Amino acid sequence: MTVLELQDIFDRRKMSNAPSLSGIFLFHELILPTVPPDDIIYLGEGHTPLVQANRDLSDWAGAPFFVKSDGQNPSASFKDRGMASAISYLNHVIRKRDLPEVLGICASTGDTSAAAALYLSYLPQGKG
Repeated sequence: MTVLELQDIFDRRKMSNAPSLSGIFLFHELILPTVPPDDIIYLGEGHTPLVQANRDLSDWAGAPFFVKSDGQNPSASFKDRGMASAISYLNHVIRKRDLPEVLGICASTGDTSAAAALYLSYLPQGKG
């Protein structure tokens, strides 16, 4: 697929109402191309506002500078972006291999575990 073809897909997708192909998954072909949209667990991650940085930072950068306010993601963390991909992939594997049970474990005491717990709770009953 060429860059122009991808750009056309992304532009058309911006006008779509398909939740599984918005937010970070707007760029599905670049992020998680092996997982079909039906297996994506999308909770609104990535739809966080851009906030203009302070004037000193913009002056230093030589241009207006913005940051994403990822504290407004579903688990209040930027970790939601990665966890949405990881758990969507897990959801795909569970469905594809017809796994009866899966145990999700995350070795973290912070934002990573909070995001993992949130996204794992959206797996089919008894799968997370």
